[in-house]
Amino acid sequence: MLGDFNWRTRLTGAYFAAINNYQQFTDAIGRLLLKSEVCYAADGYCLALLLFGTAEAKDYLQQYLHYYLRRPDLWFDQNDALAALTLLDTAAAAEFAEAWLKFVADKPNWNLQRTTEQLQACAAVIRRMRLDLGH
Repeated sequence: MLGDFNWRTRLTGAYFAAINNYQQFTDAIGRLLLKSEVCYAADGYCLALLLFGTAEAKDYLQQYLHYYLRRPDLWFDQNDALAALTLLDTAAAAEFAEAWLKFVADKPNWNLQRTTEQLQACAAVIRRMRLDLGH
């Protein structure tokens, strides 16, 4: 599902990976996040990386932010990536505070706190699903 060039299929694949804790897909999901080939799928990638919670997952989020926060012309999924990193490692996320403020200077509707809360709520649902499924 992650290999299909359709955001719906990729998003579904990322959710299945997150629900089933398929950490073996960390590299595939991380590379897809960095490429930003299709719209709407990256929030699923960020959610999966957050739930994997590995050093590799954190590294992909940081790589994404290092590049895309310096590209104010590319309004992609910087909010989802920073929200995931914030929930994963607040100290690492704090390193992007200045770059974030510059990036959102002309984006008044971007709200990191709201995105972080939404991502946290989604992660909580998936964690409960994992328990119900015995993962």
